[in-house]
Amino acid sequence: MVPKPENKLTAWYVNEPEKVLDAQRIKQIMGDGAEIYETSSYEDAIVTLECIRQRKKIRYEDRLHLSPHKEDYVSMIDMFRREHKHPDEEVRYFERGTGFLDVRDKSDRWLRVQVRAGHLLVLPPQIYHRFSPATQQEELVIHRLFEDVDAWTADFRDEEGDQ
Repeated sequence: MVPKPENKLTAWYVNEPEKVLDAQRIKQIMGDGAEIYETSSYEDAIVTLECIRQRKKIRYEDRLHLSPHKEDYVSMIDMFRREHKHPDEEVRYFERGTGFLDVRDKSDRWLRVQVRAGHLLVLPPQIYHRFSPATQQEELVIHRLFEDVDAWTADFRDEEGDQ
């Protein structure tokens, strides 16, 4: 899979935006189990998702559509913006839209990952993170894969941790 040049995943530390990191460095910072794919088409992403699904024995998937035209948009975005972690890996494919996935490194610093359509990420379990759309009018479609539950569960960190 060869990503389009404009689809390269990049990240930077929130307090050092001028130091842009590539996908390899991002995976190192996220730790063991982190995976990053920069797919070139929807079909390519579906094939990659199927490989991940089989390799990790994933039994449930949903497709989250976040739109400013939906009643629950603000409450959903507010929830995803809160710092949290999951007991299982987080597998996400960004089908549409652009946003920022902030991930805590081992020193508790925020790494900001810019995600857009075509990016597919696997975060290790128990890694604190938060998500924000790039703009308040951003429409997002995200595929979420779960090991064996059909519900999103999160352990939210206190409000001070969001800083």
